[in-house]
Amino acid sequence: MARFCEHCGAPVAPGSRYCTACGAELAQDGGAAAQAVQEAPELEPGRVTTPRTIEELLAFCERHKLPLAKMRFFIGLDYPGAKAFGIYRDGDGQFVVYKNKADGSRAVRYRGPDEAHAVSEIFEKLKSEATVQRAHAASLRAQSAAQGGASFGAEESETRLPAKKKKASALLIGFIALAAAITIGRTVAHIRPQIRPGYYSYGGQTYYSQQGDWYGYDDAMDYWVPVIVDDELQNHAGDYYASYSYDTNYGVSDFADSEYYSYDSSGSYDSDSSSSWDWDWDDESDWDSGSDWDWDSDWDSDFGDWDSDW
Repeated sequence: MARFCEHCGAPVAPGSRYCTACGAELAQDGGAAAQAVQEAPELEPGRVTTPRTIEELLAFCERHKLPLAKMRFFIGLDYPGAKAFGIYRDGDGQFVVYKNKADGSRAVRYRGPDEAHAVSEIFEKLKSEATVQRAHAASLRAQSAAQGGASFGAEESETRLPAKKKKASALLIGFIALAAAITIGRTVAHIRPQIRPGYYSYGGQTYYSQQGDWYGYDDAMDYWVPVIVDDELQNHAGDYYASYSYDTNYGVSDFADSEYYSYDSSGSYDSDSSSSWDWDWDDESDWDSGSDWDWDSDWDSDFGDWDSDW
């Protein structure tokens, strides 16, 4: 059942103690609402549960050996330097979620008494930045592999291959280079942080972006429909990004339940499974280092959109 703030009428997420719109403490009736606040969510095997406190978020990062300083995420710290995301509790007891831009100016994403909401905001940002960084690392590796392959092929054609095979070798090298260029081009196009898959809040409405297409919610039909968005949203989407994950506060149904939702077993929002760099970060194994990803060496702290508000 939907809940609304008794003070301002804004929708309230289940289990919230404070209204994220006006900051007022919500009344608890001792029933299901209070129980939702008091009880911790059950853990599903292999799934990630969003941390609810700064301490839980720090424990999550420590468990997965995330190099937070290199990632430019400062949990529990009011970091003054440029290029930083962070969360901390100020002297007034308010929780602050912020982004320090490349020029050192600060954009405050949230400031209020609801710690769970504040932690959810920074955790969602951590997930979205991890997706962008993984795509960036995959692009660099593909480019390096293509360059290495072309160099090796050229050397072979000059020193070992018979003259009649030189032409075939050159054609093969050209084909590899072309394929690599196409792959890299597509990957770079996908990793632009302005058009990430997920929910966007613009002009008092909630939108969803997927594979470059936009969808809006038709209240009369109570369903998602394809739409053409304003140039402001299209060109500055990063400023209006809400979250990768569904939240009941959006006042719309989950886009994953619509007929337009596209998802395959690789976790990619692109129907082409070659875009396997796109993860949903809902599985614990996605957060662990592996042969295809290393948090400490692959994270490029200078890469990304450091000029937008979020």
